[in-house]
Amino acid sequence: MRRVVRWLLAPVVILGVLVVVGNAIVTHVAESKIASALESSFHLSARPSVKISGFPIITNILRGHLPRVSFSASSATFQGLTVKDINVTLVDVTATGGFLHGGGLTIKVAAGTVRARATGAAVNAYLKDHGQNATIAFHEGGATVRAGAKGYPTVSLPGVAAWHIPWLDKNDALDWQAYYHLRNRIVTALLHSPADHGGALLSESLQRQLQNLLSMQYSTAALRLLAIEDVLTGPAHLHR
Repeated sequence: MRRVVRWLLAPVVILGVLVVVGNAIVTHVAESKIASALESSFHLSARPSVKISGFPIITNILRGHLPRVSFSASSATFQGLTVKDINVTLVDVTATGGFLHGGGLTIKVAAGTVRARATGAAVNAYLKDHGQNATIAFHEGGATVRAGAKGYPTVSLPGVAAWHIPWLDKNDALDWQAYYHLRNRIVTALLHSPADHGGALLSESLQRQLQNLLSMQYSTAALRLLAIEDVLTGPAHLHR
């Protein structure tokens, strides 16, 4: 009886092993061909890592249709703009003639999602190459994301631009904002500082004031002095 059972199970086990091995081989070949096609179509800097989801998928591969394909790549350049950390998910992927036929592979996709990261330097270089005299620092974009996460909607106005001096030339510790920096720091220390006499606030303020004077930054020194005088007059100056 046991011998009969073994003879009956042997073909089943062999068939299962052949299906698993065949599925792995066909998947590997299909993923390699898809990676080559994506590398060429998306102008990737290197062959992406492709993953075909589902099991068994050998029948889908042979008939040229896959429900879901995902791939990732370290970087790519699209029309001069370099993006990094690319993650793509493709839905209802079909290939004319199947994924295993010889020659080039033409892929059609019904839908999909793409996530990638572009640095400010890459975007600014792209804008410069296309004749746009503008820079993007992404501070507003980061604020928009954080505000949205807290339930505060924002609106982006296309075509709106703002001019300001270059970021390297901005130093709000020296211009008119120096007044508010010191005034608000002193007020905050008076209300909330746990240290006696404000801790190192007075010594640091004196050090910065001497630095401004020795550097001949007289307007900044005058603004900081005005901030101290306004705080000493009491909270009424906040409502002037």
